[in-house]
Amino acid sequence: MVIRPDAESPTEFKKNGQQVGRENVQRVREYLDELKLQKQFIPLRDGKPNYSAIALACGFNRQVFYNNQAAREAVEQAFQDLNLEPQIEPTSTNHSAGYSKAAHTQKQLDTSERYIQELEAKLAVKTAEVESLRQKVSELEVRLQQASIFEEVITTNGRRYIP
Repeated sequence: MVIRPDAESPTEFKKNGQQVGRENVQRVREYLDELKLQKQFIPLRDGKPNYSAIALACGFNRQVFYNNQAAREAVEQAFQDLNLEPQIEPTSTNHSAGYSKAAHTQKQLDTSERYIQELEAKLAVKTAEVESLRQKVSELEVRLQQASIFEEVITTNGRRYIP
C-alpha cells in the first residue's frame, strides 16, 4: 500500500478502489434507509431514479452508479421493493413524459428556427456585399476601358486626350 503524502501519521494508508466502492455502496444504502425512515421518495427524473441527485446527496460523483454495479442495483432494488414510487398517477406520468418530449422537441425547433434566422441575416449581409462588389467591378471596368482608350489616343496621336 502507498502512504498518502498528506496523511497525518505514517500509519494511514490510501484506500484502494474496492474499499472506496464498498464505502460508496454503504453511503447509498444509508441514504435509502434515511429516505425510508423519513417516508420520502427517491428523487426521480422522467419516472426513473435521478442518479445525479442521489449521488449529490451521498457525496460522490454520479459516475459511481455507472462504474459500481452494486450501488446502482441498491437504488434500483429500493425503487422497486420498497415501493418508493412517485405520487403521480401512471396516466399523468405518461402525459408528463409526452409533455417532456414535446417540450424538448419544441425547444429543438426553436433553436433550429433561431439558427435559420441567423443564417438568413448573414446571407442578407453577404448578398449586399456581393452586390456592392459587383457595382465596384462594373465601375472599374468602365475606368479600365477609359484608360485603354486614353492610352490608345496618346500612342497614336501623341496628343493629350480629355475624356
